[in-house]
Formats: sequence, C-alpha cells, structure tokens
Amino acid sequence: MCALLRTGALAAGLACVPVAPVCAADDAGRSYAEARRRADLEHSEAQRECARMAPELKADCLARGKAHHEVRMAAARERFPDVAPPPLDPETAARFERELTDCDRVPGNERAGCRLDVKRRYRH
Repeated sequence: MCALLRTGALAAGLACVPVAPVCAADDAGRSYAEARRRADLEHSEAQRECARMAPELKADCLARGKAHHEVRMAAARERFPDVAPPPLDPETAARFERELTDCDRVPGNERAGCRLDVKRRYRH
C-alpha cells in the first residue's frame, strides 16, 4: 500500500491502518459499483484495524476511516456521474447515521443484518 491512515497510534507504538491512496487512476476502467465496493471494503478493513486500537485512539481512527471512505465515494460519484446516485441531503444523511447508530444497540448476529438493511435503504 502506498499510503497509511495515520493516527496517534504510530507514536504509541501501534500499527497504522493501511489504506489505498485516493488516486483517479485507482478506479480507471471500473464501474461505479466496483468503485463503491472497493471503497466499502477498504472502510471495513479500516474499521477492523481501528477496533484493535486503544480506546483513546479508536475514535480518531474511525473518524479518519470514515473521512477516507467519503472521499473515495465522492471520487467515484465524480468519475461515474451518469450511474452514481446523488449524495444524500443533510437531513437524510443525519437520519441514515442515526439509524446506523441504533443498529449498534441490536444484540449479536442481528446487528450486521440491521446495518445492511439500513445501508440498502439509503444507498439504492
């Protein structure tokens, strides 16, 4: 990987979260669905890495991972404007985040299904 998602983890002696660089060439020749799938996969990997960090570093790591995902999604929407859904308006985006947060309270194996359901409803 040619870029790392850097947090204060490096100073603390913990591993950085590896992520792919945000380059236009990364998604060259790919479809919007592939670009979105790749961004989602990178975000999931970053979340797994962040989960292993100390609590004082985890929030920053998750925020950076989310920001990176948003940048990748914006790049995909820009590259494939004819097929990409428009970004959510602020009110809908807030509702989406709230529903995802509500899923975090769902116990056990049902949590993943809840999150997937919310994402499918808002992402088309």
